[in-house]
Amino acid sequence: MKRTLKIAAPFGIPLRLHWTFGMVFVYVFFIAWEGRWDWQVTLMVFGLIVSLFVCVTLHEYGHALMARRFGVNTQDILLSPIGGIARLDRIPSRPKEEFLVAIAGPAVNFLLAALLGTYLFTFPAYLRRHLLQSLFFQESNYFLPELPLTGYALLMLFFLNIVLAVFNLIPAFPMDGGRILRAALCTRLPRYTATLIAARIGQAFAIAFAAFGIYRMVQSGGREGIFYLFISTFVFMTAQNELRFVEVQARIENVLDAGIKEFE
Repeated sequence: MKRTLKIAAPFGIPLRLHWTFGMVFVYVFFIAWEGRWDWQVTLMVFGLIVSLFVCVTLHEYGHALMARRFGVNTQDILLSPIGGIARLDRIPSRPKEEFLVAIAGPAVNFLLAALLGTYLFTFPAYLRRHLLQSLFFQESNYFLPELPLTGYALLMLFFLNIVLAVFNLIPAFPMDGGRILRAALCTRLPRYTATLIAARIGQAFAIAFAAFGIYRMVQSGGREGIFYLFISTFVFMTAQNELRFVEVQARIENVLDAGIKEFE
Protein backbone atom coordinates (compact mmCIF):
# COMPACT_ATOMS: atom_id res chain seq x y z
CA MET A 1 0.00 0.00 0.00
CA LYS A 2 1.34 3.41 -0.97
CA ARG A 3 2.21 6.01 1.66
CA THR A 4 2.18 3.53 4.52
CA LEU A 5 4.91 1.96 6.60
CA LYS A 6 4.74 -1.64 7.77
CA ILE A 7 6.06 -1.84 11.33
CA ALA A 8 5.07 -5.37 12.42
CA ALA A 9 2.84 -8.33 11.62
CA PRO A 10 1.37 -9.81 14.84
CA PHE A 11 -0.67 -12.97 14.21
CA GLY A 12 0.42 -12.74 10.57
CA ILE A 13 -1.60 -9.53 10.03
CA PRO A 14 0.48 -6.55 8.82
CA LEU A 15 0.33 -3.44 11.00
CA ARG A 16 0.90 -0.25 9.01
CA LEU A 17 1.23 3.44 9.78
CA HIS A 18 -0.34 5.99 7.45
CA TRP A 19 2.05 8.72 6.32
CA THR A 20 0.04 11.28 8.31
CA PHE A 21 0.49 9.41 11.59
CA GLY A 22 3.47 11.52 12.66
CA MET A 23 1.32 14.66 12.54
CA VAL A 24 -0.11 13.67 15.92
CA PHE A 25 3.28 14.06 17.59
CA VAL A 26 4.09 17.25 15.67
CA TYR A 27 0.83 18.75 16.92
CA VAL A 28 1.50 17.72 20.54
CA PHE A 29 5.05 19.08 20.34
CA PHE A 30 3.68 22.40 19.08
CA ILE A 31 1.13 22.55 21.93
CA ALA A 32 3.84 21.68 24.46
CA TRP A 33 6.17 24.34 23.08
CA GLU A 34 3.44 26.99 22.97
CA GLY A 35 2.26 26.13 26.49
CA ARG A 36 5.81 25.82 27.84
CA TRP A 37 5.15 22.41 29.30
CA ASP A 38 7.61 20.81 31.69
CA TRP A 39 9.72 18.15 29.92
CA GLN A 40 8.36 15.45 32.22
CA VAL A 41 4.77 16.33 31.37
CA THR A 42 5.66 16.45 27.66
CA LEU A 43 7.23 12.98 27.79
CA MET A 44 4.23 11.66 29.71
CA VAL A 45 1.82 12.99 27.07
CA PHE A 46 3.91 11.47 24.26
CA GLY A 47 3.98 8.16 26.14
CA LEU A 48 0.24 8.37 26.74
CA ILE A 49 -0.41 8.88 23.03
CA VAL A 50 1.74 5.88 22.11
CA SER A 51 -0.05 3.78 24.76
CA LEU A 52 -3.43 4.94 23.46
CA PHE A 53 -2.56 3.84 19.93
CA VAL A 54 -1.44 0.48 21.33
CA CYS A 55 -4.96 0.18 22.77
CA VAL A 56 -6.43 1.17 19.39
CA THR A 57 -4.27 -1.47 17.73
CA LEU A 58 -5.47 -4.15 20.16
CA HIS A 59 -9.03 -3.02 19.42
CA GLU A 60 -8.50 -3.62 15.71
CA TYR A 61 -6.82 -6.97 16.28
CA GLY A 62 -9.90 -7.92 18.27
CA HIS A 63 -11.94 -7.42 15.09
CA ALA A 64 -9.38 -9.20 12.92
CA LEU A 65 -8.96 -12.27 15.11
CA MET A 66 -12.71 -12.67 15.57
CA ALA A 67 -13.17 -12.39 11.79
CA ARG A 68 -10.52 -15.08 11.31
CA ARG A 69 -12.68 -17.47 13.33
CA PHE A 70 -15.31 -17.17 10.59
CA GLY A 71 -12.88 -17.64 7.72
CA VAL A 72 -12.47 -13.93 6.96
CA ASN A 73 -8.91 -12.75 6.40
CA THR A 74 -7.59 -9.29 7.22
CA GLN A 75 -5.40 -7.57 4.63
CA ASP A 76 -3.80 -5.27 7.20
CA ILE A 77 -4.46 -2.91 10.07
CA LEU A 78 -3.83 0.76 9.33
CA LEU A 79 -3.18 3.41 12.00
CA SER A 80 -3.81 7.06 11.22
CA PRO A 81 -4.24 10.23 13.32
CA ILE A 82 -7.98 9.54 13.68
CA GLY A 83 -7.58 5.93 14.84
CA GLY A 84 -7.23 2.51 13.28
CA ILE A 85 -9.02 0.34 10.77
CA ALA A 86 -8.86 -3.41 10.15
CA ARG A 87 -9.16 -3.93 6.40
CA LEU A 88 -11.13 -7.19 6.19
CA ASP A 89 -11.37 -9.08 2.91
CA ARG A 90 -15.12 -9.09 3.38
CA ILE A 91 -17.78 -8.47 5.99
CA PRO A 92 -19.37 -11.70 7.26
CA SER A 93 -22.75 -12.15 5.58
CA ARG A 94 -24.42 -13.81 8.57
CA PRO A 95 -25.80 -11.27 11.08
CA LYS A 96 -24.51 -13.21 14.10
CA GLU A 97 -20.98 -13.31 12.69
CA GLU A 98 -21.00 -9.61 11.80
CA PHE A 99 -22.25 -8.81 15.31
CA LEU A 100 -19.44 -10.81 16.95
CA VAL A 101 -16.77 -9.25 14.72
CA ALA A 102 -18.09 -5.74 15.43
CA ILE A 103 -18.42 -6.20 19.21
CA ALA A 104 -14.94 -7.76 19.57
CA GLY A 105 -13.16 -4.39 19.29
CA PRO A 106 -15.06 -2.55 22.05
CA ALA A 107 -14.87 -5.70 24.18
CA VAL A 108 -11.06 -5.46 24.06
CA ASN A 109 -11.23 -1.83 25.29
CA PHE A 110 -13.56 -2.75 28.14
CA LEU A 111 -11.18 -5.56 29.11
CA LEU A 112 -8.22 -3.16 29.06
CA ALA A 113 -10.20 -0.66 31.15
CA ALA A 114 -10.99 -3.38 33.67
CA LEU A 115 -7.30 -4.31 33.94
CA LEU A 116 -6.18 -0.69 34.23
CA GLY A 117 -8.98 -0.01 36.70
CA THR A 118 -7.37 -2.34 39.22
CA TYR A 119 -4.84 0.47 39.77
CA LEU A 120 -7.62 2.51 41.38
CA PHE A 121 -7.91 -0.02 44.20
CA THR A 122 -4.41 0.82 45.38
CA PHE A 123 -5.81 4.13 46.69
CA PRO A 124 -8.00 4.87 49.71
CA ALA A 125 -11.73 4.97 49.00
CA TYR A 126 -12.02 8.77 49.33
CA LEU A 127 -9.20 9.35 46.82
CA ARG A 128 -10.55 6.72 44.44
CA ARG A 129 -13.97 8.40 44.46
CA HIS A 130 -12.43 11.82 43.90
CA LEU A 131 -10.31 10.61 40.99
CA LEU A 132 -13.27 8.97 39.26
CA GLN A 133 -15.38 12.11 39.67
CA SER A 134 -12.53 14.20 38.30
CA LEU A 135 -12.02 11.98 35.26
CA PHE A 136 -15.65 11.68 34.27
CA PHE A 137 -16.77 15.19 35.17
CA GLN A 138 -13.55 16.95 34.13
CA GLU A 139 -12.91 18.78 37.38
CA SER A 140 -9.86 20.99 37.25
CA ASN A 141 -8.24 19.72 40.45
CA TYR A 142 -7.78 16.00 39.81
CA PHE A 143 -4.00 16.43 39.39
CA LEU A 144 -3.38 15.71 43.05
CA PRO A 145 0.08 15.73 44.66
CA GLU A 146 -0.47 12.16 45.90
CA LEU A 147 -0.11 10.74 42.38
CA PRO A 148 3.08 10.30 40.32
CA LEU A 149 3.02 11.02 36.58
CA THR A 150 2.78 7.31 35.81
CA GLY A 151 -0.35 7.21 37.96
CA TYR A 152 -1.97 9.95 35.91
CA ALA A 153 -1.08 8.10 32.72
CA LEU A 154 -2.64 4.83 33.95
CA LEU A 155 -5.81 6.60 35.01
CA MET A 156 -6.07 8.45 31.71
CA LEU A 157 -5.64 5.17 29.81
CA PHE A 158 -8.37 3.65 31.95
CA PHE A 159 -10.66 6.55 31.11
CA LEU A 160 -9.73 6.67 27.40
CA ASN A 161 -10.38 2.96 26.90
CA ILE A 162 -13.89 3.45 28.25
CA VAL A 163 -14.34 6.44 25.94
CA LEU A 164 -13.08 4.42 22.95
CA ALA A 165 -15.44 1.56 23.68
CA VAL A 166 -18.50 3.75 24.26
CA PHE A 167 -17.77 6.01 21.26
CA ASN A 168 -17.42 3.00 18.96
CA LEU A 169 -20.72 1.60 20.22
CA ILE A 170 -22.66 4.66 19.02
CA PRO A 171 -25.19 3.18 16.54
CA ALA A 172 -23.78 5.22 13.68
CA PHE A 173 -22.35 3.46 10.64
CA PRO A 174 -19.43 2.92 9.95
CA MET A 175 -18.54 2.69 13.65
CA ASP A 176 -18.84 -0.64 15.43
CA GLY A 177 -22.21 0.31 16.87
CA GLY A 178 -23.51 0.95 13.37
CA ARG A 179 -22.35 -2.50 12.24
CA ILE A 180 -24.00 -4.03 15.29
CA LEU A 181 -27.19 -2.16 14.39
CA ARG A 182 -27.00 -3.43 10.80
CA ALA A 183 -26.47 -6.99 12.03
CA ALA A 184 -29.58 -6.67 14.21
CA LEU A 185 -31.63 -5.19 11.36
CA CYS A 186 -30.46 -7.91 8.96
CA THR A 187 -32.35 -10.48 11.02
CA ARG A 188 -35.58 -8.77 9.89
CA LEU A 189 -34.69 -6.78 6.77
CA PRO A 190 -32.74 -7.24 3.51
CA ARG A 191 -29.05 -6.35 3.83
CA TYR A 192 -29.33 -3.27 1.62
CA THR A 193 -32.28 -1.87 3.61
CA ALA A 194 -30.45 -2.54 6.88
CA THR A 195 -27.33 -0.82 5.54
CA LEU A 196 -29.39 2.15 4.31
CA ILE A 197 -30.89 2.69 7.78
CA ALA A 198 -27.53 2.31 9.56
CA ALA A 199 -25.79 4.59 7.03
CA ARG A 200 -28.40 7.34 7.32
CA ILE A 201 -28.19 7.24 11.12
CA GLY A 202 -24.40 7.46 10.80
CA GLN A 203 -24.69 10.46 8.51
CA ALA A 204 -27.09 12.15 10.95
CA PHE A 205 -24.46 11.74 13.67
CA ALA A 206 -21.86 13.12 11.25
CA ILE A 207 -23.94 16.25 10.65
CA ALA A 208 -24.35 16.70 14.42
CA PHE A 209 -20.57 16.31 14.85
CA ALA A 210 -19.98 18.90 12.13
CA ALA A 211 -22.38 21.34 13.79
CA PHE A 212 -20.61 20.89 17.12
CA GLY A 213 -17.24 21.37 15.42
CA ILE A 214 -18.38 24.64 13.84
CA TYR A 215 -19.72 25.79 17.21
CA ARG A 216 -16.36 25.03 18.87
CA MET A 217 -14.50 26.88 16.12
CA VAL A 218 -16.67 29.96 16.58
CA GLN A 219 -16.32 29.83 20.37
CA SER A 220 -12.54 29.38 20.29
CA GLY A 221 -11.79 31.74 17.43
CA GLY A 222 -10.75 28.86 15.15
CA ARG A 223 -8.39 27.13 17.59
CA GLU A 224 -10.70 24.17 18.30
CA GLY A 225 -13.31 22.14 16.43
CA ILE A 226 -11.34 21.18 13.33
CA PHE A 227 -10.95 17.60 14.57
CA TYR A 228 -14.73 17.22 14.85
CA LEU A 229 -15.16 18.45 11.28
CA PHE A 230 -12.55 15.96 10.08
CA ILE A 231 -14.25 13.08 11.89
CA SER A 232 -17.70 14.09 10.65
CA THR A 233 -16.49 14.20 7.04
CA PHE A 234 -14.88 10.77 7.38
CA VAL A 235 -18.01 9.22 8.94
CA PHE A 236 -20.37 10.76 6.35
CA MET A 237 -18.30 9.68 3.34
CA THR A 238 -17.53 6.20 4.69
CA ALA A 239 -21.21 5.56 5.38
CA GLN A 240 -22.09 6.65 1.85
CA ASN A 241 -19.36 4.48 0.32
CA GLU A 242 -20.53 1.41 2.27
CA LEU A 243 -24.08 2.02 1.09
CA ARG A 244 -22.93 2.22 -2.54
CA PHE A 245 -20.89 -0.96 -2.15
CA VAL A 246 -23.82 -2.91 -0.73
CA GLU A 247 -26.08 -1.50 -3.46
CA VAL A 248 -23.71 -2.71 -6.20
CA GLN A 249 -23.39 -6.06 -4.43
CA ALA A 250 -27.17 -6.40 -4.31
CA ARG A 251 -27.48 -5.60 -8.04
CA ILE A 252 -24.86 -8.21 -8.94
CA GLU A 253 -26.66 -10.81 -6.84
CA ASN A 254 -29.97 -9.96 -8.54
CA VAL A 255 -28.38 -10.33 -11.99
CA LEU A 256 -26.84 -13.69 -11.02
CA ASP A 257 -30.13 -14.91 -9.58
CA ALA A 258 -31.95 -13.87 -12.76
CA GLY A 259 -29.36 -15.69 -14.88
CA ILE A 260 -29.65 -18.85 -12.84
CA LYS A 261 -33.46 -18.82 -13.10
CA GLU A 262 -33.25 -18.33 -16.88
CA PHE A 263 -31.17 -21.48 -17.30
CA GLU A 264 -33.32 -23.59 -14.99
